[in-house]
Amino acid sequence: MRKTLRLIAVSEPLRRHLQQRIFVWAVCTWVVAVTSTVRLRGQDADFVSDRNAGIVLQHTQAWGDFGFDTAAAATGRAGSPLQIGDKTYARGLGHHANGEIVVDLRGQYSRFRAWVGVQWQGGKRGSVIFRVTVDGEVKFETGPMSDSDPPRQVDVPVAGARELRLIATDAGDGIGCDMANWAEASLVRDSRMPFFGAGVISLNGEAAPAASPAAGGFSLIARPTGPQLAVMETARTWTVSVDRGEEVRLTMPLKNVTATLRIMADARSVGLAQAEVELSLAGKRVSRTVRSGEAAVLTSDPVSAGAEAEIVLTTRGVDAETGVRWSNLRYAAGDDVFPVPLVFPEAAETIPPPVLPDPRPSLEQELTEWDWRMQDGIGTPRQRRTWAEAVPTLFERGDRLIEYLAASGVSLGELAGQWEAVRKQWQTLSAASAASEAEWESVWKQTHALRRRIAFHNPLAQTGPLVFVK
Repeated sequence: MRKTLRLIAVSEPLRRHLQQRIFVWAVCTWVVAVTSTVRLRGQDADFVSDRNAGIVLQHTQAWGDFGFDTAAAATGRAGSPLQIGDKTYARGLGHHANGEIVVDLRGQYSRFRAWVGVQWQGGKRGSVIFRVTVDGEVKFETGPMSDSDPPRQVDVPVAGARELRLIATDAGDGIGCDMANWAEASLVRDSRMPFFGAGVISLNGEAAPAASPAAGGFSLIARPTGPQLAVMETARTWTVSVDRGEEVRLTMPLKNVTATLRIMADARSVGLAQAEVELSLAGKRVSRTVRSGEAAVLTSDPVSAGAEAEIVLTTRGVDAETGVRWSNLRYAAGDDVFPVPLVFPEAAETIPPPVLPDPRPSLEQELTEWDWRMQDGIGTPRQRRTWAEAVPTLFERGDRLIEYLAASGVSLGELAGQWEAVRKQWQTLSAASAASEAEWESVWKQTHALRRRIAFHNPLAQTGPLVFVK
């Protein structure tokens, strides 16, 4: 105590009071952490807040920053420990009304469990209604809760379900102090379903750094030199850039195989050079060489029930820098096909943020196309649109741009004829009765690329490098 009294001058009664409070807080925190761990170990469950558990979630809220194992906080500030009433929690999701958390279950879990309540803020603060839906059906709902209310337990079945939504609303009286905690939120694994662990990336045989913080669902895994990997989270795709002699490998553990299954993945060359792609399951390999624009579907040999194995997806450079886009990682059990969850652990946030290496040409093009997707709502959580729905808007905007440039005396040369040629492709595809998604994507991409070239004919674009700041 002498050391404490020299650092902080307090009265003796206050000192004893603080000692008691600190001791009680430490004991309670230890008890919460231990009992939570034991419960999860016994139930074979995953905390939803565990960023390395392979759980894919999206979240929205009307105030502040979302909290993983902390309460929500004002934007840019660190969150406080989760607390409902007089109880603190080491794990959970710090949310805020109005908003929702959407969890992709992939049919892998049997139950969702949590304790819900409003973050303690002094008493009689906040008014939140908590609601849980499973595949659109309401399974749990509270009345209005304030921070004076004790936590309410949630335990709902989710076996076979695809989507879990955790919804927090403001009870109709505004969002003031509506900090909604989903404490100890966990998903119990369905013992009948295979379990896929988190993916591990290696670059030229060495463990890769963590993914950069995602911007619009796009993140980069790269060292200052060597191969690179871009993750496009919401599209469930990742693109690898490899040069001659380089290799990028993704490894995922597979456990709890209850029936014979096979692994499948799509790989497409998005660069100018060729690359080798390989899928391995339980040591048995299948490989292909893909050239510019070519695609391959890799299918593993089956593994039997009771097996534990590793899934390994490998990309090797052959002659020059090129990109390979991997997508649609899935498994087949009998006639049923299910997506394989894929999560790349993110680096912890640091201030100032790290300086990333420049993306290689193939990944630079992927980033451009990803920006187009986000602009048009392709695969976005909200205001989602298809390729076919996005193309008319592109032509409308492109036509306005061409009219403006013509009025400014800018000659487009051969670009004007190319624009009309792509328009005819669009019109032909629109009249077809059974146009494929791949055909629509091709026209969408051609239209965007041509519109981009036309935009750079604008004299206002001749400014040199641009910096975009959000």
